[in-house]
Formats: sequence, C-alpha cells, structure tokens
Amino acid sequence: MMGDSTGPPASAQSWEIPEVAADSSFADGVASRDVKLGGGDGRVWVRLYLPAAALQINSKRKLPIVVHVHGGGFVRFSAATSSYHDFCKKVATDATALVVSLNHRLAPASCLPAAYQDLVSALHWLRAQALLSTSDGDGGDAASATVDGNGDSHDHHHQITSLRDGGDHHLPQRDPWLASYADFSSLIFMGGSSGGNIVHNALLMVLESSKSKRALLPPLSFAAQILLQPFFGGAHRTASELRLSDGPILTLAMSDQLWSLALPDGASRDHPFCDPLAAAQPLPCNLPPALVIVGGRDLLHDRQVAYADFLRKSGVEVKLVEYPDATHGFVTPDGTVSYVFMPEVLQFIRSSAIAPRASPALT
Repeated sequence: MMGDSTGPPASAQSWEIPEVAADSSFADGVASRDVKLGGGDGRVWVRLYLPAAALQINSKRKLPIVVHVHGGGFVRFSAATSSYHDFCKKVATDATALVVSLNHRLAPASCLPAAYQDLVSALHWLRAQALLSTSDGDGGDAASATVDGNGDSHDHHHQITSLRDGGDHHLPQRDPWLASYADFSSLIFMGGSSGGNIVHNALLMVLESSKSKRALLPPLSFAAQILLQPFFGGAHRTASELRLSDGPILTLAMSDQLWSLALPDGASRDHPFCDPLAAAQPLPCNLPPALVIVGGRDLLHDRQVAYADFLRKSGVEVKLVEYPDATHGFVTPDGTVSYVFMPEVLQFIRSSAIAPRASPALT
C-alpha cells in the first residue's frame, strides 16, 4: 500500500523520497506485507516485518513486537517510504523482532489528534490479535478465567465476545505472523521526530482511558518506548532553536509551519500536543521506560532534553543519549541517513523485551 499525499510546507518540497511495496519473499532476510485497518477511509494500515530468523526459532518461543511510527512532521511520508521501510527491515533483522509499522492519516487533511487516534486503533487491533492468538476464533478453547500480572481475574471468552459484538473493535481476521511469532507481553514503541510525538500522545490517550497500572490494553504489555529526536514545539524560543534556527534539515520557520498545519483549528503552540511541558502537570508514572535520543545540532535539542527530564521527574525510567554532531533526522552532509544510534536502540530493545518464551496467559 502507498501513503496518502498532502501538501507539505514549501520549504519541505525537497522531501521527496520514493515509496516501495511490501515484499513477502524474505529477500535480505526479512519479509514484509501490508494489513489494512478499519477507519480512516483506507489510509490507516500497518506494514508487518518478520525476520527470517523467526522461522528457525522454536515454535514455543516468541518475538518482541516493535510498534514503529514514521516521521515527516505529521504532513509527509508513509509506512511505505523507502527510508522507513529499510529502517524497519534493519530493526526486524538486527533485533530479531516483529515490527509493526503504522501508516497514519496526515495533516492538514486530518489534523491532530487523528494520528494519535490511528496509533490507538492499531493497538486495539493488536489487542484483538492477542486475544485471538490462543483462541479457535470463537473463544471456545479459552473460555476459562485467567489472571493477569496484577492479580486481576478476567474472562477471555467474555473479551472475545465483546470484540465480536463491537464492544471494543469488531473481531478482525487472525493474522498468521502475529499468531505464530508475536510475544504480546513485549510491546516496544518507537518513533522518530513526529513519530515520537505520536507515540507520546497516543500512550497518554491509552493511559487516560485505562484503569490498570500495567496491562493498559490487556493482554498487551507495554515494555518500553524509544523516542528518536521527538518533535515538540512551543510558543517560546529555546536557546537551541535560536542558535540552530537555520538547520540543514529542519529550520525554525519550517517547524512553525508544520505545527500550523498539524494542530487543531484555533490551537497555538502552547497546546499540549505541541508542548507537553506547557501544562506543568506531571505525566502518569506508569508510562513505559523510555530511551530518548537527541542530536547536538538539532534545533529541537533543548526541548527534547527538557522532555526527558520531565519524564524522569514524573517517575518514568529514562535513558537520555546525545550524539553531539547529529542533525535532526541524523542526516549526513551527503544526504544519507546515519545509523550511528542503532547500537543503542538495539541494546535497549533487547534489554527491554522479556526473554522470548511461550505466549502468556490471556487476561
């Protein structure tokens, strides 16, 4: 599938990157395929990536799920954009993970919170897949009550029935890759630039609608989040924004224009979608542990560092890693993307994912 196209800022017209189709042949050691999700007039879908190594793993051992959200300032790119496609292939192969890459609606046709809602919808789809993964499709072999990690009793049959009756989302078709290889107790979120912003705000949406401390969408368990130079803004100017306002990739004028296109009508850059620190309210302490990666030559550097500190002060476990010479997007002078941050990302994925094992009891 290919992404929808909306007009980017004039200064972003050079952001033309080709799109590529999914390939289920395990070329280069990883297979990919697209799955359409409900809603969004067909614009909301996911691209799944399965490493060939999964085929060699004992069938009782499962892979962590990395939920990836692409960047593009909310107005550009898709899950089919070649650079994100190649990145997800690399993550799937090097981390031995099953990657679920979200294609969300774009602004200005669909202003925020549309992209946040699309990620939440993808999580509900993953939840339905988890419930189906040990069911015969009608809940008949898993109708007994089970207990989750918090000691709370739940009825799996009731949850399957709720899904079918539209109590959550209508019962989707069971996905064979997820059913066979996914460890639904190890979800790791990852987003770069605007994708990092989407991860942050979608997690807050889930937390606000959940009464549980850990199993926010049982039986899913959120193990970690990786935010690569998350895209935040604000009405006031930070020191790095003033110092690096004419950055090679992202300029201050471009940042302002992207926010004017993405925010809801009438909202200023003090809106919490843009500036999570504006409300001066602590974040929920049950957000998953975070790896925040920043670049010393990114004009958003100071906002990202302040955000990591805000997470930490809210009781969230945070690891902040800075690459002093990195621009926004880790783009090198010749226009290619540097993967200098990949060892840190892979180590965080491996340490965050629960050791591969049989699927957990459904709650």
